[in-house]
Amino acid sequence: MIDAAADGNPIGTVTRTTPRFSRDYPPTLTAHDIGVKDLLDVFYIQGGSPDVILYAITIDPQQPISMELSEVIAKAAELAVAEILAELT
Repeated sequence: MIDAAADGNPIGTVTRTTPRFSRDYPPTLTAHDIGVKDLLDVFYIQGGSPDVILYAITIDPQQPISMELSEVIAKAAELAVAEILAELT
């Protein structure tokens, strides 16, 4: 999973985590704040064990919603892509 997070880190920080429960996710994931975390909790409670890896890029939650990335976030996205590709190979 890849998402933006309002997690209190400096803007543009790329974080890799392997969450097991909703409490393991950053405090606020922008697109998946409700739903994915809850579904994964139910899956784990029922004995499932998917390997979830989350790459989160810290954003400014006060910034207006836009389709354009700021320079800082664009650089962080490039870094995240590089890290993910390295992990996949």
